[in-house]
Amino acid sequence: MITRGNPRCHCLSRTAPVKVFACRADALADAGCFKADMPVKKLAIDELCIGMYVEELDRPWLETDLPYQGMVVADQSDIDMLARQAKHVYVTDLAPPLSDSAAAAAGAKKQDIDRPALHDRAPLEFFEEIEHARHIRSDMRNLVGAIHDDIRAGRRLDVDTAQEMVTRIGDSVARNSEALMWFSTLKHRDDYTAQHSVHVCMLAVAFAAYLGMDDTQLDTLGLGALFHDVGKIRVPLAVLNKPGRLTEEEMAEIRKHPQHGVDILSEIDGISPDSLDVVLNHHERLDGSGYPRGISGHEISYFSQLLAICDVYDAMTSDRVYHRGRTPADVIKIMRGDTDMINQTLLEKFNAFLGDYPVGTLVELNSGEVGLIVPRTEHDSETDLDQPVVLIMLDHNKHLYYPQRLRDLGRYERFQITRVLASGAYGIDVNDYACNLQ
Repeated sequence: MITRGNPRCHCLSRTAPVKVFACRADALADAGCFKADMPVKKLAIDELCIGMYVEELDRPWLETDLPYQGMVVADQSDIDMLARQAKHVYVTDLAPPLSDSAAAAAGAKKQDIDRPALHDRAPLEFFEEIEHARHIRSDMRNLVGAIHDDIRAGRRLDVDTAQEMVTRIGDSVARNSEALMWFSTLKHRDDYTAQHSVHVCMLAVAFAAYLGMDDTQLDTLGLGALFHDVGKIRVPLAVLNKPGRLTEEEMAEIRKHPQHGVDILSEIDGISPDSLDVVLNHHERLDGSGYPRGISGHEISYFSQLLAICDVYDAMTSDRVYHRGRTPADVIKIMRGDTDMINQTLLEKFNAFLGDYPVGTLVELNSGEVGLIVPRTEHDSETDLDQPVVLIMLDHNKHLYYPQRLRDLGRYERFQITRVLASGAYGIDVNDYACNLQ
């Protein structure tokens, strides 16, 4: 069971959506959320505000039924819960994280928040990098929205901001690749087009870094990945969001979007021919069955072959208006069957990069318990580091496990994963966990 007082342990509250909290203030200080020397204030419960961090109660934590020691006040339900346990609390002011979201492109003023400067790549633990990764994903979503708005309005795209965003992705991956990849599990069907560009860009840059590409290559590939579907802005929404099978005429419209993208981007300074190549050719296939030109084999650049894998993987693991997302393992299996279409050597490297059980994967154990794959934060000689760590959420009867616990399958060999589940299985929405990880 997760113990109290461990600066790296994480437990779950009973509130919905379920929130994951760091158990000590120093863990949040390490993550850059606030300064460790912030003054501690004594407040009555009715003086609490959302965003504060509760350091101590007016009684020992162990005398309460709270599952953690130290907590962020995330919403009114947390205040109500504390009111049942104490009359006074000791807090530090923890302002909600502010986004510097694609400031120029979105027209927003950049906020002065504590985050590493560009090219700060000193390694960090997962929970130290997670806030920076959260900001990057949020800012990318804002940037993609701003890009679409600019195209519709006929305004010049802010390529400099887009390139800076790609650089931030590369820096985050260098510090801790799992933190940014964690957010690729966040998939909302109603926001597919915007989030797909974000996730494909993150996947492509992280995978390319894993392959050992240099900064120039990461920037070139990343910019192409970020813009790879920009041409869909010229495809009718009725076609993009059609829940049923597309007609030949509608499919012809879809096949135009890579060329539309190049037409839009080629008029803008700052985008290299190699980035444009990715935009044009990410739907081409090795056997010549792709589009828009039907080229094959060595005619398709390495970058475009790489992006094709990231593009297909994210599309197939996402919920769409016409199908539920598949599990990562199922998607890799399907892609392995496309031997004439996809670079299989590159696909196997992609699978090695993801691992057998990517973070955020929902799994069932041989015990009947159900849990979520989470990043490994502890390393020792007695643990098989190739085995994942699972946050157990349901017991063998599929009842809510409270308090949830971490189970390291590298340490407890009698527990094994029997199957991978789709998000939503047994009523568990992976998004509720991923978006609230602290």
